[in-house]
Amino acid sequence: MAKNTGQKDSNTSKRFSIDGLKEMLKFEELLADLAAVFVNLPHERVDTEIERGLALVGEFLGADRGGISQFSEDRTTISLTHGYVRPGIPPHPKNTFEIDKTFYWYKKTLLTRGLVVFENLPEDLPEEADSEKQFCIEHGVKSNIAFPLWTGSDQPDGVIGFAFIRNKQAWQNQCIQRVQFIGQLFAGIGGIPDQNQSLD
Repeated sequence: MAKNTGQKDSNTSKRFSIDGLKEMLKFEELLADLAAVFVNLPHERVDTEIERGLALVGEFLGADRGGISQFSEDRTTISLTHGYVRPGIPPHPKNTFEIDKTFYWYKKTLLTRGLVVFENLPEDLPEEADSEKQFCIEHGVKSNIAFPLWTGSDQPDGVIGFAFIRNKQAWQNQCIQRVQFIGQLFAGIGGIPDQNQSLD
């Protein structure tokens, strides 16, 4: 797991500390409410509700940006399909990236480990993640969490992620698992089209 396990910075969020049972229960309630919204949801409302759900989860986590992005069919580029930005925070830097050229380490880690989680950026990135370090420095990213999303194919079709700019974020395993759950929920109801699905 790409996660810093050392001593946490004094500015690190304590939202999901060991004693945060009440907060975790609130998160469980939020996820249950979101899951209920998507039951028999009309197709024309899917995108709106996904963005609303991203905002609710992002606000609860204290994230400054959140997004769902889709890989191209050959997995060489990635494009933002749904996004959340906290008021007062600059928008997503770019909607489409040539991920093999720009964030090769990120993509490789995401696909081989199944997640990218960092509490202390850019310091905790390895030497080979030079482009990722420069991105974090340029855009002020202090912590992040990201998961690949599947819709039925043998390779992930997209990614869900949240970035923290104002403060660093400490990650507990329970929280990580629930963010992964919400990502697959969004993907399953249409947030990421299946690359194998016919366009006819």
